[in-house]
Amino acid sequence: MWQLFLILLLIEFWIASFVVSKDAMGIGQFLLFLLLPFGALVLATLSRPTVKPDVDQFTEFESQRNVFFLILAALPVISLLRELVAGESIPFDADLVYRIVIFVGALLGLFIKGRRSTLVHALAMLALITTYLFDMYATMPA
Repeated sequence: MWQLFLILLLIEFWIASFVVSKDAMGIGQFLLFLLLPFGALVLATLSRPTVKPDVDQFTEFESQRNVFFLILAALPVISLLRELVAGESIPFDADLVYRIVIFVGALLGLFIKGRRSTLVHALAMLALITTYLFDMYATMPA
């Protein structure tokens, strides 16, 4: 489930890069922007299940849980820092609300235990990122 979430997150980064690339970008802003797909790559590595038949995938994910969710929580913060470094204003709009909810959802992931709860959390985060993509970019002008 988290792999699908990360694919959608990378799509969001890709779409956002078109918006960002229209403006001149300083080195600080560029480096912060690069941290976003790099963080997603690390998350993909952490969430990739082992193919060994004797390894329980949930137990394996549990062993990576704290690192996974701390990195996930850092991504919206890095995104906001990039905007601050660029001198952009950060209005209290739907984009900011989504980023806050993703941040809170990632922090909740640190405390959610159990197979069912973890699955429900992953599905909720998947629904959130899907809604975010459609809400923020479905009507984006070309």
